[in-house]
Amino acid sequence: MPGPVRGIWKGVNDYVYPNSHKTIECFSAYSIMDHPMTSCGCFEAICAYVPECNGVMVVNREFLEDTPVGMTFLDARRQRRRRPANPRFHGVRQRCF
Repeated sequence: MPGPVRGIWKGVNDYVYPNSHKTIECFSAYSIMDHPMTSCGCFEAICAYVPECNGVMVVNREFLEDTPVGMTFLDARRQRRRRPANPRFHGVRQRCF
């Protein structure tokens, strides 16, 4: 359902679609599962959905080992930077926490 609750606005999508070379039809500013927005890759941490516990994990770039989702921060970062954005991952600043 579009609207401010999930961060989907028609006017924003009307701008994003032609300016993304018609690769992103819709994005959600507040969801990591439904049309997540893309990231440039300079984020400090990644939030990822962990289906085994129906929860969210946060890992920062200084953590070099495998995470509970079975990949390192750098592997998760690669998933996050793909276009369109891969659901389940969201790049954030550490200051947000």
